[in-house]
Amino acid sequence: MTDVGLMYNNGMGATQDLDQGRIWLTKTQRPTRTRAAEQDPGLAQGDIGNMYLFGRGVPQDFTKALEYLLKSANQGHATAQHDLGIMYFNGYGVDQIFSVAFEWFLKAAEHGNARAQSSVGLMYSEGQGTFQNYSKAVDWLRKAAEQGDVQAQFGLGNAYFIGKGVEKDVANAREWYSLAAGQGHEEARTFLQHIQNNGALQH
Repeated sequence: MTDVGLMYNNGMGATQDLDQGRIWLTKTQRPTRTRAAEQDPGLAQGDIGNMYLFGRGVPQDFTKALEYLLKSANQGHATAQHDLGIMYFNGYGVDQIFSVAFEWFLKAAEHGNARAQSSVGLMYSEGQGTFQNYSKAVDWLRKAAEQGDVQAQFGLGNAYFIGKGVEKDVANAREWYSLAAGQGHEEARTFLQHIQNNGALQH
């Protein structure tokens, strides 16, 4: 039931249908089967929380999002931990607390979630919710960038271009900007064009 719901949500093997996804993920209990969210709390509850967080197939509801995401995140599921980080970072239905956002992002990052690794790296770089540490920022951005996270690729390009957390290296900056630009990152494309035209971007 959980897998069917996720396949509908993501358009895998069927036309994407968020309503059907929600129905399968929260299937009414029957004698021969339990609710998907109760049967597989880590996966289904986290996905339901994500749907309420972003209003995907259901009305946006931060209270319900928080309820489902906490159940999933407290069982160690990285996607839910990342989504909780988003809630606290942006103040979605909760107080905006960067330190709490950082804690949830870090938990997800340690489980290998690329988006969370990127967020941890950027927060270390900016000193948001934690102490500023450019070296740690680069370490986390690299983990995410190597998994293909576009924001991390752009952030790593910036680190190499400016020389924060690593030695300044325009060639390396160009490589990471190129990867980000290849995924449609417009600012990376602009920086890359300046480097190619001028040899270095003037600030």
